[in-house]
Amino acid sequence: MGASRAIAIAGVLTVVAGTALVWFHCSGESAAPSRGAEDATDSTGELDPSPGEADPRSVEGPAGGAAAEPPERRPRRDRRAPATPPGSPGAAAGMAQRAGEQLATGDYNEAAESARRCLETDPDNASCRQVRRRALVEVGDWSTAMPLLEDCLAQAPDEPDCLGGMILARLARNELGMASALAGQLARVDPDSALSHFARANLLDAQGKLEEAQPHFAAACKLGKTAACRRASTRPNLPAR
Repeated sequence: MGASRAIAIAGVLTVVAGTALVWFHCSGESAAPSRGAEDATDSTGELDPSPGEADPRSVEGPAGGAAAEPPERRPRRDRRAPATPPGSPGAAAGMAQRAGEQLATGDYNEAAESARRCLETDPDNASCRQVRRRALVEVGDWSTAMPLLEDCLAQAPDEPDCLGGMILARLARNELGMASALAGQLARVDPDSALSHFARANLLDAQGKLEEAQPHFAAACKLGKTAACRRASTRPNLPAR
């Protein structure tokens, strides 16, 4: 009787132990995540992208360098050189250079116009004022040249270029007295320039002193004053002796 009771108790214990093992095994599988699930989750708790899918968190540059912005977010860069603004000093300098070249080649009307545009951009540009003044004197536009000549002489009374131009402007207005006074002043400050000879030749011609004017026309022609060459090659009609 005692042996049968012990066998029955042992059977019960065996069943209880087996049940406990089954329960423990099942609860362990549901609580522990699989290795694949751990691999698919990073430290931030976000799932890794599927194979073949780009990771939006890490877009590397061409050589594996620093991360770059997506193409649609990159700002467009204009690589064209900025144009020189019309009113800038650089624009005026370019106009002054062009006007000077036109004056040197005898394109006086073009030079005067280029210098005018330059002064619209930079009213205080001394080079453009000088080119415009000289070009206007060459073409004989005295009404336009006169204010520039007066302004020049007000600032520099002995400027030979302005004295010569003013002499010609006064002669064009038949103001022989004022032209003669300016010619005397020019002879003192710059007696040997082409413009000085040309201005004095025109004054003597206007006074009827043709024989005295001829050497000055020739001297001005020799020094490069082309307008004087036509007069130097034409002998004056001197009165018979």
